[in-house]
Amino acid sequence: NDANVAALGEQWVGAGNNNPNVVFMTLGTGVGGGVIAAGNLIRGVKGAGGELGHITVDFDEPFACTCGKKGCLETVASATGIVNLSRRYADQYAGDTKLKQMIDDGQ
Repeated sequence: NDANVAALGEQWVGAGNNNPNVVFMTLGTGVGGGVIAAGNLIRGVKGAGGELGHITVDFDEPFACTCGKKGCLETVASATGIVNLSRRYADQYAGDTKLKQMIDDGQ
């Protein structure tokens, strides 16, 4: 996938600087990743070795991931996840003038 190619590019001519061990993470509508260990791209079972977005980080997360699980990093760190969390907290704190003031003040 694109994150694997990006990891290889970073190892070759980017921040990885020919290091044999590189972890590369992409953040967008989803969360992706590429992992290179001892100079080898880690593919894992069914090619999912670098799918960092599907690491479970929140066992209580109510939003389902695109993979069908709940609690994946992607459900809270992707652009889609951040929008979902923002909507939930906006509803939860609707009418809270202190929260609105903090947002307006950039806190």
